[in-house]
Amino acid sequence: MPTGTAFSNTLESEVLNSTLRGAAFTAKGGATMYLAFLTNATSDTALTELASGGAYTTRPAFTATTSQCFSTSTGADTASTGGTQLLNRNALTFTASGAANNSITGIAICTTNTVNATPANMATDTSVLYYGDLTGGTVSLAIGQSITFAAGAITVSLD
Repeated sequence: MPTGTAFSNTLESEVLNSTLRGAAFTAKGGATMYLAFLTNATSDTALTELASGGAYTTRPAFTATTSQCFSTSTGADTASTGGTQLLNRNALTFTASGAANNSITGIAICTTNTVNATPANMATDTSVLYYGDLTGGTVSLAIGQSITFAAGAITVSLD
């Protein structure tokens, strides 16, 4: 594939299925994956996780259905083909308690719930599968405020 071109739809589907739903992924079928909140999501080398505190002492878990945390944009649990996007199956809500959670600019899908002890080490956190910016800009949560990602609101695609 020439430099600077996107993945083909078929290759993208294979990569996403392999990492989020593939047989080699230990958490397939009722998998638990976790959402990390990022205060910098601009590049692989600059990822920074929100510092642990208040309710954010462990990453919130995606609730899996009997089959998957992610399904195709058609709602199917079958393999994504031809570039069908993968979306979160169920809503995910996080409520700040005990401390404000400021300047959340992005999220990461991870395989562990452990918040990085050194937030700037997120760039080397091997539990991170995918990351990206929040649509709509930065979010800050005061104590008692919640952020909810509705079912289908987290779209996983490669660029």
